[in-house]
Amino acid sequence: MENWARARRWKIKIISEYKDYYDCIQHTIFDKTTIYFRHKKIIQKPHAPRRWYTDSIEVYYGIIYFCGKKYPFIEVAQRYAQSDFFYCPDKADTYIREILTGNELKRYLGEARHKYYGSETVNSLYNGWERFLIKCQNEANIDVFHAKHQSPIIVKHNNWLIANPCLKEYAFYRAVDEYTAFQEIYMYLSGVLGGNFQPIPEVNDLDMIEAKGFDKRYSFRKDKQIWCIMSK
Repeated sequence: MENWARARRWKIKIISEYKDYYDCIQHTIFDKTTIYFRHKKIIQKPHAPRRWYTDSIEVYYGIIYFCGKKYPFIEVAQRYAQSDFFYCPDKADTYIREILTGNELKRYLGEARHKYYGSETVNSLYNGWERFLIKCQNEANIDVFHAKHQSPIIVKHNNWLIANPCLKEYAFYRAVDEYTAFQEIYMYLSGVLGGNFQPIPEVNDLDMIEAKGFDKRYSFRKDKQIWCIMSK
């Protein structure tokens, strides 16, 4: 109830082609003075993904830049199954232990090795996570990064850099609940990023003349004949 009461004071409206897990909060708000134009945009392919894999799974490291904060994550991708995302290596480790079986599990636990090549183990998971965190810590001011791309949410994942992604696709609710996510987006848009982001449409000269109240022929607010009558 307290979170719902707080939500009514967050004045923000979201315009988007998709739904996210925190969208339900905006239905409790009636005075929407801040608008978030949440349109997904692919910025670039920054670098090759950091990953390791066993016979049946692949592990990727990524990061979500959310309202000036960094949220590194681990994606565990199974063959012929949907990926799952974790914001804590311990939970990713527990999940991997549950889905691996037989010799593959033994190799992951370091109890056996592959016949032809070395196997990735639980140590590989944590070592890769530590290296990725160090890389993330060395990045520049992310407020500038947000302002450059005019987005409070940016994800770097699997060889892609995307602005305004759908956070539920990355199970971001495991890191930030819907009330907090909605509040932080509002505060970041209205504060750090300074309000609404809507492209200014291009207007031709003739439309601009009419919008300012001038006439197309004489560039005055009143017709030439009217000015002549008024001057008599």
